[in-house]
Amino acid sequence: MTRMSNIRSGFTLIEFLTVIVILAVVAGMVSIAIQGDPNRLLENSARKFIAEFNLVTEESALLGNEYGLQINDNAYRYLHWDQIKWQTPQDPAMATLLYFPDEITPELILDQNSVLYLETEDNQGIDFSENEKEIEPPQVLVLSSGEVTPFTLILRTVYNDDYISIDIDSLGRVKLTFHNEI
Repeated sequence: MTRMSNIRSGFTLIEFLTVIVILAVVAGMVSIAIQGDPNRLLENSARKFIAEFNLVTEESALLGNEYGLQINDNAYRYLHWDQIKWQTPQDPAMATLLYFPDEITPELILDQNSVLYLETEDNQGIDFSENEKEIEPPQVLVLSSGEVTPFTLILRTVYNDDYISIDIDSLGRVKLTFHNEI
């Protein structure tokens, strides 16, 4: 009877470590399965871009600030107009340079007939170097009035010919279309 009273209930260290290893293996398999699907990568990248763009348009309208969007061949960033020049926003969350996954290639198509279209020498060749003296103007404007430069962002994967197009009209309405190339 004294021997039975000394037995404690609970898990041993080996049982606990075994459960952790099993959970780690399952989590790894799930992440590989999710990341391994190029179409899911396209969709996730598009939805992330749309969510960030919607946040910027809402903040622009709420705070009365004018913003711009610059997109190059592997990243994008938002800029703030301070009544004199374009600059990096004060908010660290908005000032971050946002990269597309390595497997995704973006293509920006602007509506050149738009009143909000800014003519630059090369609207695709934005350089994001931090040591530049003056920031180049953005390709897309997001105004506090709710107006947006209409554009289409096409996201392509390097794995196949499928792509997603994100169409944003002058009122900031978003249309997401998945294109299967067979």
